[in-house]
Formats: sequence, structure tokens, C-alpha cells
Amino acid sequence: MIKFNGFDDLEDSKYDHIWTRAIDRIKSAVDNKVYQHSDNISYEIISFVLAVKIVRATNNKRLLKRFVLYESMVVEQSLYSDFDDETIRNILLAKFSSLNVVEKEGDEYKIRISDYLFMMNQFNEPEWRLVNQKVDSGFVYVKKSKFVRLMRIGIMKYLDNMISSLPITLPSIFNEYVTTAGSMLKDFENVPMSKTYPPCMAKILDQINKGENPNNISRVILGTYLLNRGMSVEQIANIFTSTPDHDDRKTKYHITKLKGYKSYGCSKIESFGLCFRSEQCGNIKNPMHFKD
Repeated sequence: MIKFNGFDDLEDSKYDHIWTRAIDRIKSAVDNKVYQHSDNISYEIISFVLAVKIVRATNNKRLLKRFVLYESMVVEQSLYSDFDDETIRNILLAKFSSLNVVEKEGDEYKIRISDYLFMMNQFNEPEWRLVNQKVDSGFVYVKKSKFVRLMRIGIMKYLDNMISSLPITLPSIFNEYVTTAGSMLKDFENVPMSKTYPPCMAKILDQINKGENPNNISRVILGTYLLNRGMSVEQIANIFTSTPDHDDRKTKYHITKLKGYKSYGCSKIESFGLCFRSEQCGNIKNPMHFKD
């Protein structure tokens, strides 16, 4: 067990490996990798605290979003083994969701329909739609893997709010590490918004500008639309650099695969819950026909 009275104690060279672990946590997120814990719980707790403070002190929103995403995945991994314990599960639910208690029946968990709809509002893929779930007597029944995935959203929000509320100024002992972390990832550059973008596309671009992760179908819809507007794969890939989980190679690969496809029509976009029709849209049937 490590005992120290404050961060000044960590100036001792015998704690260098803990600082290294803290930077490793941040670097893992930057490299789109889930951080792998060591067996030393004390070291990992302190390295997490240090990493959180370092990320906050960089004042780099893109780094914050990336760190929050991958640390939430670390928590998510641990949930798989702990979630079956009712006491632990209820503590986690109270901390990371709006739920208090969730009943388990067999290998499935019962969630009230209203709670399920609230928790899955960032998922537009068919597999998450209510019509594709097992529903009975006002409850949605989901397997543990799906429930834990739903929990990640709450974990991300909790970590984001917690880190963002911390002070930026830190003792000088942090300076070297803040500089190192801050140089790992360039901060957000907002995507220019054009008045010729229809509301559905502007909404997705707004998510990207906020450092959020549009879901897969949103990315496909935006990608095909921009390709049909004549943008290159490189130009579109640059737009996605602000997403927390950005991987340049994978992004370009997936955008390239969309070449040749027509832009999604309004009815299809609406079926995914991604239509935000305004008066300016009129009666258009495809975003390509939008004119401000």
C-alpha cells in the first residue's frame, strides 16, 4: 500500500513508475487502445487520479473526450465480472445511470421501457430499436453485454462532468507531464458550418464539433451525403478528426467503401430518428435537394 501526504511526496524518484503509468493511460487513449491494468491496485488508483488531473490541466477538449471514452471502456470491462453481484450492480446503477434497481431474470435484465428509451437515445442502429427487443409487461429484457454497453454512456457522462469540474491549475510537479500529454493530440478545430447543410447533416456536424461520437449510421449518412456533394475522401476524413475515437486509417477506409452510393433519402433518415426537418426543408425527399 502506498502512503503519501500529498502530491509533493510524488517528487521522490521511487514514484516515477506511477507517473509513467499515468502517462501510459493517456497515451493508450490517444492510440485508440483500452488501457491494460497492472495487478497493483494502489498504483492504478493513483495513476488514474494523476492522469485525470493531467488531462484537465491540458485544457485540451479533444484529449478529454478521447480519455473519457477509453477510460469508460476500462470500467465497462470490469462491469462484466461485477455486474451479476446485486449489491455492486445497484451501486453502479446509482452512480452511472438514472436507474436505482434493475431486476434480473435468468440471464436477462429487466428495464422499464421509458428507462430503456432514455438510455439508448444515442444508439440509432436497428439492433437497439425497441421493436427489436424482447418486451413484456412494460419491461425490456436485455442480456448483460447489451446492458453494460448501455451503461458506458452514463460512465462517459460521469467522467466528463467530473474531470471538467476540476481546477486547471496544478502544482509545478505536474508541469512536465501536462506538457507531454498536451502534445499528444491536437485540440478540436471546428468544422465550418454551411447554410447549405440541411438540419439532419448540421446536427451530426454539431455533434462532431462538440467532441461527441456520432453513431455508425450517422457517420454513414453524413459520409454518403458529403461524397455526393463532391467532397473527397481526404476532406471528409478531416471532418471526423475531432471524434474521440478517430482512427485516420479506418476512417478513410470506411469512407472509401461508401463511394458510389447515393445519399440517404429523408424517409430513410427519419426511420433512424435522425431527421430534424425545418421549414427550410419544405417537401424535399433527399438532403441533396436542400437549399437555404
